[in-house]
Amino acid sequence: MAYGELNRWANRIAWDLKERGVVPETVVGVGIRRGPAMIAAVLGVLKAGGAYLPLEPALPAERVAGMLADAGCTLVLSTPDTERWDVPDGVGLVEATGARLPGADHDPEPAGARTARRTSSSPPAAPESPKASRSPTARCTTC
Repeated sequence: MAYGELNRWANRIAWDLKERGVVPETVVGVGIRRGPAMIAAVLGVLKAGGAYLPLEPALPAERVAGMLADAGCTLVLSTPDTERWDVPDGVGLVEATGARLPGADHDPEPAGARTARRTSSSPPAAPESPKASRSPTARCTTC
């Protein structure tokens, strides 16, 4: 699988999650076996602005239900081929199969981008110079 394909898959998941109401601080469970699908799911959750809760498919159902309740998680990403526990009542199951949404191959707008944009009248913050914190007699070991 190429990086571009993985990115497009993550974008489709992100747009699907955004359509389902995922916003910053929304916890989304990821109950997928390790592999490309899990990576796409985690990236998709992060691109949608949410926080992911890793859920090992082999965990006992009671443990998963407790984790979901403690985290306030209302969505779980999974795949059809992942053997898993039954999702508790009140928690939605979303298949991370890369279903097509119109225009969903492009990156979603970063979470909070509309409120965090810098205006043209505000200057960018100046980065702190790494040399400013060194003593004048310190020697560079990388040059």
